[in-house]
Amino acid sequence: MRILILGDFRYDSPHYLLNNPRMFSKGFVRNGHDVLEFGYRDRLLGLSPIRSKKWAVKFAKKKTDNLLFSLARGHKSDLVLIAAFKLLDANTITGLKEILPDAQFVCWYSDMYDGVDP
Repeated sequence: MRILILGDFRYDSPHYLLNNPRMFSKGFVRNGHDVLEFGYRDRLLGLSPIRSKKWAVKFAKKKTDNLLFSLARGHKSDLVLIAAFKLLDANTITGLKEILPDAQFVCWYSDMYDGVDP
């Protein structure tokens, strides 16, 4: 199975070994699946001229979405696991669903924050 994981894969945190998207990724790989990790937040900040989430969303969101769509188109994932989605919007998810019409989408979030209604 080909799996795309959208998550937070930062190594700059002392808790990176306990990072759940990383654990999911390792588990899928150990079970013989092809996993593509995409750190949306890291890519967004990396493509932005100003390393601030507020400004990155304004300056680099479209570039980040296009990069994600390009990778998804090439990977042809069967499963999309969304493990970090504070910066994702409906247009990004809709775009992924159009590119991967046969893929199953799973959203997992461990920390509730304002504006999310389960």
